[in-house]
This record gives sequence, C-alpha cells and structure tokens, in this order.
Amino acid sequence: MTRNVRLAMVLGSALLFAFVAPGVRLLDGSVSGLDIAGLRGLFAAALLGIVWVVLCRSEREPLVLRREVMIAAFFVAASSFLSIYALSLQKTATAASLLYGAPVYALVLNPFLGKRTTWIEAMAASGTGVALFVLLQEEGGWTLPGVIVGIFSGVALVLVGYRFHAMSRATDKVLALSLGSAAQAVLIPFGATTIGSISGSEWLILAGIGLFTSAIPNLLLGLSLSDKESLIGQTIALAFEPFFQVGLAYLIVKEIPGWYGFFGCALHILVVASYRIATLPRPVSARAATA
Repeated sequence: MTRNVRLAMVLGSALLFAFVAPGVRLLDGSVSGLDIAGLRGLFAAALLGIVWVVLCRSEREPLVLRREVMIAAFFVAASSFLSIYALSLQKTATAASLLYGAPVYALVLNPFLGKRTTWIEAMAASGTGVALFVLLQEEGGWTLPGVIVGIFSGVALVLVGYRFHAMSRATDKVLALSLGSAAQAVLIPFGATTIGSISGSEWLILAGIGLFTSAIPNLLLGLSLSDKESLIGQTIALAFEPFFQVGLAYLIVKEIPGWYGFFGCALHILVVASYRIATLPRPVSARAATA
C-alpha cells in the first residue's frame, strides 16, 4: 500500500468521522449520550464482526483472541465513548479538536514509549497544539469537564494507534475494532433513554452513525496505519477532521461557529498542508543519480 493510498484512507476516515457531530446533535434531547454511544457501538460491531469473519476465512487464519487485541479493543471503546461524551458537553469544534489533537498527545507520549520524533513532526504537532489553543477561546465553546474528557478521548485514540502499529495482521485490527465497539453496549443500561421510546427515524440515525461514522472510518484508519511510518505523521492528516465536523454541523444542524472556530480550523488545515508539502519525496537529480 503506497503512502498516497494510506493518506487517502486517513482523509476518508476523517470525513466520515465528521458526520458523528451532526448525528449526535440531531438526537440531542431525545436519546441520552450513553445510549448513543452504546447503540452506535452495537451497529458498528455488527458490520465489523462480519468483516472479521470474512477476512479470517479468506486468509484461512484461526480464530484466536490475543492479549494485544484485547488491550487495543479497550482503547477503541474508551476513545469512541469519550468522544461522544465530549460532544455532549461542548461545541463541536472544541470537542473535535481535542479528540483529533492526536499529534500533540503523540509528541508528549513518544519519549515515554521510546519512540523517535523528527524535528518536522515536532513542529507540525506544535502547530496543531496552537490551533487547539485558539479553538479553546471560542465563546461558549468549551467546559472544563468537556476539555478533560476530550483530552482523554484523544490520548486513547493515540494509544489505539500505537497498538495498531504493532499489529501486522489485518484480522487482529478488525477484531479489536469489533470488540471495542461491542463493549460500548454495557453503557446502554445506564442511559436515561427507554429503548422502546426511540422512534424509527432515530433508529435510522443511530444505525447511520454506527456504520458510517464508526465502523467504516475505523476500518479505513486502522488498516492505513503502518509500522513503517511515524504515528505523528499519519495522524496529522486527521487535523482536517475539526474543519469537516464544524462544516457539517453548520450545514446540517445550523450550529454556527465563532471567529475563533474558523481561525482554529484554518490553522489546522495550514499545519496539514505545510507538513505534507515539507515531507513530499524529493526528486533525485541526474548528478546524484550518477554519483
């Protein structure tokens, strides 16, 4: 799989993930956050489970549950649940930016995990951090509990990335995603919503955000992660995510961001573009080729 294909998969996952914000906003007041997270996870687990079985059969691999898969599944469940909860506590731009500030969290965690960080990755991650700081200035955009939950959701996402980096088998990644999604069903009994009171249109929204904002984008993101590339470099593309979420939240549910939201998202995009331009493969000159 080429680098451009991996980048396209990450960007595709970011775009699909962005639809979760308007989906959650459409359900505000009728379905509790815990029930949204739990039911979204169940719908996602159903599709991911089917993909896992198909992959196992096509690759003729035994159905083995490994320790590293269980650990990755735990972080998948934590990141997914916390991201939904963070959305319920603050504006879309703030919640999305805290979750997808993954390069910043990876930059902080790398020394403790024995990972190497290049100067250009450090600069790009720092740029993402500045964008996050700007977005936190959005009037009415954040709450202290929301910021704490959002940061933990982003850290869990980074730890998912590290675990997936260490996995060479696609079946292990898909199984971890499936188990992590299914595990969120334990939240449903603690939700304030009566399942029988959910309308048909709300079930369709729940199924949509489960399949198209969880199962499919998680597959794209998980399978695109490679141990041959830096996790910081690969997750920097997710800096497009806050821009996508803010735009879709405005178009679908008319959640209007302020100037800080616009400026913070613009900084995110500038960071991504600058990093990608700076890391493009350099053409080999004729003199260097003959040397």
